Amino acid sequence: EEEEEEEEEFSGKDIGEGKILLGSVAFVMILFYLVNWPDDDIRRYSWDIISSTISIFVAVLMFNGIDEAVHAYLENCGVKVEESPGARTLIAYLIFLGWFILLQITIAITSGAYCEPDSAKPDWEKQAWVIQDLYMGAEHFDEIEEQDVKSIRQKKGIAVLPVYGEVFVVQRKEQRITREHRVKSWATLLSHMVGFAAIGAGGELQHFGPFQSPFMSLVAALINHCLVLALFALSVSARRLTAATLDGEQDERDVLYLEAVREAE
Repeated sequence: EEEEEEEEEFSGKDIGEGKILLGSVAFVMILFYLVNWPDDDIRRYSWDIISSTISIFVAVLMFNGIDEAVHAYLENCGVKVEESPGARTLIAYLIFLGWFILLQITIAITSGAYCEPDSAKPDWEKQAWVIQDLYMGAEHFDEIEEQDVKSIRQKKGIAVLPVYGEVFVVQRKEQRITREHRVKSWATLLSHMVGFAAIGAGGELQHFGPFQSPFMSLVAALINHCLVLALFALSVSARRLTAATLDGEQDERDVLYLEAVREAE
């Protein structure tokens, strides 16, 4: 007798995993279509969204990892953090304060507002020709020599390069844009980490003794919100005192610093 092959039965878990796999592949294919779209705006905004999303996930991993490391270090030092809600709340707010201060210092240094001598000040108005071809990948926005540019029209042109042949190029204020991108990248990453630290501190406050009831948890959220606003006001006052550089003048680096901090907060 021939044994009939029994049809394999799939459980709900198997079907769910299959849908997730197919959805993930479809999502990645959609991303490939968007970042290679013929329209420049679609490609630019697609990369902006991808960059922000990656920044959020990196911030989550970094914050959780460093937070766990701090708690483990304190436990090794004999501080019973897990057994004391008050200690956990205090440590959470200290971590939040530390990330907030690091955000301010990092933006101040990367923008050049502090710790950068005037001799190293970039030429904000200097124009440079750069490659503007997203299909080239890593070479995108590489600076090239002006004599290689042909067919110039309204700060755009075509350059003939030995390796790549003809590529699209554009003239822009390269040093200014490079500095702005560097500041924005650090501000985006650290602002997300400060946000997660504020959320963690507020959650620990809600688990602290008198705030564990449903109504008092709302009071804890209000207190956390007021503390964050007070910290923002304090940072604004500090920036007003140090808005100008040590020579008493406010230049483009100070403006970039102030704008980046306001956006990050």
